[in-house]
Amino acid sequence: MLEVDQSMDFALSEDILLKAFPETGQYYSFDIKNGDHFNLNSTAHWVLDRIAHGDSLELLTESFAAEFGLKKEDALKDLTELIESALENKIIIRRGNNEEKKSV
Repeated sequence: MLEVDQSMDFALSEDILLKAFPETGQYYSFDIKNGDHFNLNSTAHWVLDRIAHGDSLELLTESFAAEFGLKKEDALKDLTELIESALENKIIIRRGNNEEKKSV
């Protein structure tokens, strides 16, 4: 399991493009370099979109808890699972503390 603390920072991988078709309930993550793609649920898309917009893990946890009506501890647990999967599939990357944030 990923050791998570509130100081961790993540970013969408450079070659990842998120697409949402909420009217049909379809959400995707595309790797425009190697062609990999993943079907996402609306919650995963929401999290990845917030990461793409530069939300810190602390802000993401608070927003996630509020958006989905969860206790902060439960929100962090759910986020940890989602982040682990996204890291494993190279959808997101860890950003170092000294790396400048890029806007998407």
